[in-house]
Amino acid sequence: MIETKKMIAEPVKRFEDMNPRERLGLLFDSAIRFAERGKRAAGVNDKAGSAMYIGKSQAIVQELQNVLRHQAAPELCGALSALYTYIIDVLTVANLQHDGTPEDIANVVNRVDEAIDLLKTVRTGFGPLAGDE
Repeated sequence: MIETKKMIAEPVKRFEDMNPRERLGLLFDSAIRFAERGKRAAGVNDKAGSAMYIGKSQAIVQELQNVLRHQAAPELCGALSALYTYIIDVLTVANLQHDGTPEDIANVVNRVDEAIDLLKTVRTGFGPLAGDE
């Protein structure tokens, strides 16, 4: 007789129940994950999927920009705001350039890679603040 082990999954924490550090980490991770999905969709010429996932990543980056507290650290927040605007612009151009030709698909993938690299760099810098010890 084969014994079946029950797997006990850790309960998923709701966003509302997370502390601000955990929320920040989740937002960065989600923006990166959606951008990666958009890149994969672009790579197989799935325009609708690419646009959807890139749009989700853009929305998260916009939210990261919206929650900056300029009063607390004006210089840092100004720099981050400019970087987030640049990332959103890069993703916007990637979406607009996707017309299905192999060259354009490569350009989309490269632009999304640039946005992902920037998000990962910022995420790494925020690591201790975003719940990574």
